[in-house]
Amino acid sequence: MSAEGQATRPLEDIRTEIDTIDAQVRELIMRRMDCSAQVAAAKLAAGSTEVFRPDREASMLEHHGALVPQERRAGYQAALRRVVEASRSYQYGIMYAQLGDAATCGQLPGAELLEERGRFVELQLGCPGTAASLATLLGMVAEHGVGLAGIEQLSAGEGAVEGAGEGAARYRLTLAADAASPAVRKLLWQLSKESLELRITAVR
Repeated sequence: MSAEGQATRPLEDIRTEIDTIDAQVRELIMRRMDCSAQVAAAKLAAGSTEVFRPDREASMLEHHGALVPQERRAGYQAALRRVVEASRSYQYGIMYAQLGDAATCGQLPGAELLEERGRFVELQLGCPGTAASLATLLGMVAEHGVGLAGIEQLSAGEGAVEGAGEGAARYRLTLAADAASPAVRKLLWQLSKESLELRITAVR
């Protein structure tokens, strides 16, 4: 019998079961993060910093989504996508800590501007023309605890993304953050790995 067809249980009993399930989910996510740490170590040992594999992730989401009822599929895939995004961020953090700022954020176009003092960091980046891809990039900003002071889609003339395909767009983001903050520098490096042609354009 589906959950919708079950007899109504006392609310407190349902909440107790949810608490138990949440504890189990926590343990599974921690195990997954342990695997992510091992993946990051293996990639570093092989001289790679590639984390984002959109083709692999799309295939995984499609495969696992097909195993749940249609009416729950979108919600399940959204939750799984968020776990995957958190795992990627964890890998980037491990890599950033091991490689150091000079070898990561320090290699970005415009990185010399980060030596200036200011409360705002302005950057430009490109992404495929889908709401999901932009939402993922903005989710990274929130996850790092960095404020977003502004976002603007650039015009076709100033925002062309070389070789990115039809529908790609370029944006100007203004981060409300101290450029010297390690969290900001790690964020910039992660954004550069999952966007197109990121460039730091101003610190003010």
